[in-house]
Amino acid sequence: MPQLFFNPSEMKQDFAFLANSTKNKAKYDFFIANGHQVFQNGLIVPVGCELHRVDHDTYFELGLISKSDKAVLYYCKVVRVEDESIGIDGVTQALVWRNRMKPRYKKATVEFVSEVFNHYLIENYTVLISDVYHSYGGMFMWQEQLGYAIERRDRRVMLYDQMNCVVTEIDRSTFDDFLDDLWSEDESKLHYRAVIKKL
Repeated sequence: MPQLFFNPSEMKQDFAFLANSTKNKAKYDFFIANGHQVFQNGLIVPVGCELHRVDHDTYFELGLISKSDKAVLYYCKVVRVEDESIGIDGVTQALVWRNRMKPRYKKATVEFVSEVFNHYLIENYTVLISDVYHSYGGMFMWQEQLGYAIERRDRRVMLYDQMNCVVTEIDRSTFDDFLDDLWSEDESKLHYRAVIKKL
């Protein structure tokens, strides 16, 4: 079960480097100085914005930037996840943030999280795995994406028992129980994670 943020101060701490205008500008400068612009077929980038990527050893960062405002409108930290024993080799979104400081920022990024999820990450890495911690927005986003995936013939939905190294395929008949298990409050299921795989 991906754990939810219940304490607003915890969320503020994790996202503070983007929610503060000065720190946001510093992150914008970081992407300009260290990143490269991402071009991907099928990925719709909001008008007037660019998607930049900065690579690190075990993860990479994505930032949707507005050059006119010198601001980061969307940020995603993406971490590689591998479990050779069961053939899991994919990525997880360890941190996702959207800039809502101005109405036009919110409008520009309202669908962009799903755009990156479906038209960049899963197209390039085939397997997406849910993170350990979610905000409520993150939980709803994952539930929505899992719902889309279970209806598609080119996607496979699975439950990843990280502690016991077991992957169980989910179909429409077991989908509702799968969602209940994934976000239940049962502490014995804290190591359950959702997987969407492109076929």
